[in-house]
Amino acid sequence: FRLNWFLEAVITDIKITDLHANVLLEAEKIRADVKTINFKKQRLDINEVLLSGANINLIQYKNDSSLNLQFILDHFASASVDTTPSAPWILACSNLRLKESHFAFRNERYMSPTRGIDFSDMDFSNLNLEIRNMELRGDSIIAEFRQLTCLGKRGFLLDDFSTRAIVCPRGIKAEKLRITTGKSRLSLDLNFRFDTFNAFNYFIDSVKIIASFEPSQLDMRDIVAFAPDVYGMENIIDFSGKIRGTVSSFAAKDFQFAFGSNTTFKGNIQLNGLPDIEETFVNLKIDKLLTNISDIQSFTLP
Repeated sequence: FRLNWFLEAVITDIKITDLHANVLLEAEKIRADVKTINFKKQRLDINEVLLSGANINLIQYKNDSSLNLQFILDHFASASVDTTPSAPWILACSNLRLKESHFAFRNERYMSPTRGIDFSDMDFSNLNLEIRNMELRGDSIIAEFRQLTCLGKRGFLLDDFSTRAIVCPRGIKAEKLRITTGKSRLSLDLNFRFDTFNAFNYFIDSVKIIASFEPSQLDMRDIVAFAPDVYGMENIIDFSGKIRGTVSSFAAKDFQFAFGSNTTFKGNIQLNGLPDIEETFVNLKIDKLLTNISDIQSFTLP
């Protein structure tokens, strides 16, 4: 551990275990460079936070009522409760970086086997992250994601991710979002709206999506990570347009898509009933449609 007069702290080879003797945090190196602390304005500005070779595991064990870091929070909590109203502190960080790290979140009370991402059991390796101009204001986080690459637990590979994002308990807004995987390239503005973060455990029905897509390419196999019931769809689709609704019931306006050798569509689409394709109601307003029997036969369904 090293702390200098310029409010720069460096910790090497740190390891913290939880009350179950499992790793909560370990890292080859943690570096924090504090810029200013303003007690009058209740604001902490940090130049840079760097975690290198980190292993972070947030776990809520089956018989516990809180995450495994709660004992640390309790240790630093005040013994008495101050009921005097006061504005919350603002925490700002100019540059947050994770290099070659690992992050896991597990809630053992809600885990369920699935082909896709289980939001109660997430695990990301080969994690590299760079966030600029991050601010924590009350219950909201504002940040510019410059880089995010990782390998998910079930083989989902994220090659690149960048956006300016706002995250709060009832929504996520991502402007100029760019996502690249081994199979897909997406460019869009995106809003997720929900009642609580628990809605992601029921993503298909409970998270409202408002998205405006620039020309993008989607491999349907990537959708399986978020909607396992569409397993078996393997087509690659080029598309653009505006989408509003949940995965199970949505409308697409000014929508264009193409797949195969000779299939193109332009118009509006309404779907209700996904992911059960046989029970899904489809309403089309077609401005243009070209296809052939070969493309139709090659389109796979769940």
